Amino acid sequence: MADIHLVDSESAKGCLRVALQARGLADDVFCIQDSLSYGPLADGRERMRFWYSLYECIEEPSVEAIDQASVLGREEQADSFAPWRALQSAVALMGAESLRVLIWDSGSGSDYVFLRMACHWLAPTGAQLWQVPVKPFRGVHAVAAHSPQSLVGFIADAVPLKWVEAMVLAEEFLTIAARTELLRECDARGRLQFKPISAHDDIILECCSSQWKPVIRVIGNVMERTDSRNGLGDAFIAFRIRQLIAAGRIESDGPTRYIRHYLIRRVPPCSALVKEQE
Repeated sequence: MADIHLVDSESAKGCLRVALQARGLADDVFCIQDSLSYGPLADGRERMRFWYSLYECIEEPSVEAIDQASVLGREEQADSFAPWRALQSAVALMGAESLRVLIWDSGSGSDYVFLRMACHWLAPTGAQLWQVPVKPFRGVHAVAAHSPQSLVGFIADAVPLKWVEAMVLAEEFLTIAARTELLRECDARGRLQFKPISAHDDIILECCSSQWKPVIRVIGNVMERTDSRNGLGDAFIAFRIRQLIAAGRIESDGPTRYIRHYLIRRVPPCSALVKEQE
């Protein structure tokens, strides 16, 4: 029986591929190139437009942005769901009855959605679906947080999903996708929470001072302070900073197109209130 390992980011794919090669395994590793913590989920093209709005906030793409940019670069894949359709085709070509798909799940908000999205797209194919639960590494919930050597050990913990279980998870994805909130995170008990996209704006403002700071430094400080179970990408934080600038709560010293080219500082509350009234 052939195995396909399914992950959501290029960094996780790279770590897992090294781990499998070290064990002498030639299993395929498939990456959907997405971060499912934020953005719309009901429509692939709408989701791609959301990602475009994040990409334009940075100059030198992060790993997260590069993952998506590889999809954006192909006109036929101007839909965030294109990797899922490609995987469906691959499963059909390889023969679903002789295929095991291992879905890697770190317990983050993104992977909570990822597991259910995978069941939505793959359960109807008839492939055997397995969940690979990945323990946090020093409190960080991410597959790529582990070394390749430690990742290999989690394969033994893979749990098969019965067809009925997979279909229940698939239905849960449809319920999640129908929600209007654009931010999804897991709490300490692993339960998915739906939040407004502005939920972390207070942390961003706290990381800004009344003195000018490079925006990239502020982004780094925000990433250090956010929940280790639900990490935020630099493009997302840069996007929110631009929204706060537009709202008059943060001030920039120039054009805000490239995160390495401008400084920001927090606008005093009274000044922000005056600007909003204007």
